[in-house]
Amino acid sequence: CIANAKWRGNSKVDQPEVLLLQQVRQKVAAHKALMITNSGYTSGAIAAAYDDGIGLHLVTPGFDVAILPKDDRFLIQQALHELEHAGETLYHAEIAHKALEGIGGDDGSDEPISNDVEIWVIRQLQKRLDYLRFLATQEYHIDKNEIRELAAEIEERRRRVEGVY
Repeated sequence: CIANAKWRGNSKVDQPEVLLLQQVRQKVAAHKALMITNSGYTSGAIAAAYDDGIGLHLVTPGFDVAILPKDDRFLIQQALHELEHAGETLYHAEIAHKALEGIGGDDGSDEPISNDVEIWVIRQLQKRLDYLRFLATQEYHIDKNEIRELAAEIEERRRRVEGVY
């Protein structure tokens, strides 16, 4: 699992940042990815997160941050500690988009939760396969075994949801 936190003034997290997190998730072979911000998400960021199964969380201060000291980490931490002991709510959290928890059944099997989820997974894998094939036509070095293995996985999953395709 990986997470990326973006503390912002007013600007919302945008689509390229979510897409970059997806690339990092693939590179490190993480099962889940989560983006956290205090400022919100653009519609493009939400669409990318939905498409790539990335969770989006919004965490905002529960107090006026203007009361915090400036430029002194120790004093900031001390002020937060005092707020906490005074019973102040330090933050509010909400889920902007909840990623799929996973496609396997509760017993750890590879059986899909439902055909709808499996169809969604197949579509995502097909998008990746199409992208890899496109990159290969643009003379990027793409491992042909990866393309073959991905195509075989898609075909196997399609057979499991027989009658849908």
